[in-house]
Amino acid sequence: MEDRSTATLQNIQRSALEEFLDKGFQGASLRQIVKSAGVTTGAFYGYFSSKEALFASIVEPHAAALMGRFMQAQTSFAELPESE
Repeated sequence: MEDRSTATLQNIQRSALEEFLDKGFQGASLRQIVKSAGVTTGAFYGYFSSKEALFASIVEPHAAALMGRFMQAQTSFAELPESE
């Protein structure tokens, strides 16, 4: 059951990514996302509370990685001797 659940989640996120890239957040259709993922709207809501939550699940890991790199660069810069 867990493999099926993970596969469904990945299908939803993959379909959403394609829809968001094609139409942007505002233009993206939740109806089209669930259709493309091969799930019902009810099944979608078993994974996400909204289109916003779905978008966040796709974007946040990348934003966190970017912020981590930024913070690492800031720390490295702060540790440089004043002469540099």
